[in-house]
Amino acid sequence: MIKKLSVIAISALIVISSVGCTNEKDSSLNSGASQTTTSSTEKSVDISDVKAFSFEDESKIWEGANSGVVKSGFKNTTETSITNKEQAIAQAEKEQQTDVNYDLTEVFYDSSAKMWMVHFHSSNYESSPAIIMDEKGITKYILLGE
Repeated sequence: MIKKLSVIAISALIVISSVGCTNEKDSSLNSGASQTTTSSTEKSVDISDVKAFSFEDESKIWEGANSGVVKSGFKNTTETSITNKEQAIAQAEKEQQTDVNYDLTEVFYDSSAKMWMVHFHSSNYESSPAIIMDEKGITKYILLGE
């Protein structure tokens, strides 16, 4: 009789434990672990390992600038969907004005405005440009960052 009760108790614990594990797994998937953002009409955007920025706040600074901000004459004028950091970097590299090899690249995304900013840095070069693009890969600004 004791053996039978022990088997039933252990079976119940195994069932409860497996349900608990399943719920933990499901909740971690729903907690934003993959860090994507979507809307009903657009592809999901992978924002893991991407810093946030406010395009609205930053653009107020750029709009009034007479130097250091390129506002026209861009190479990226046809639509190319950008859904992750690697695509943003590849698209921004097409817009480069120089042949400088950059040591570090930072990627930022504004999920409200759906704008990307890719900031290039070099230890051997004073200028560190930032390319500002929309989600369709169209360049809106180049900040020369001198």
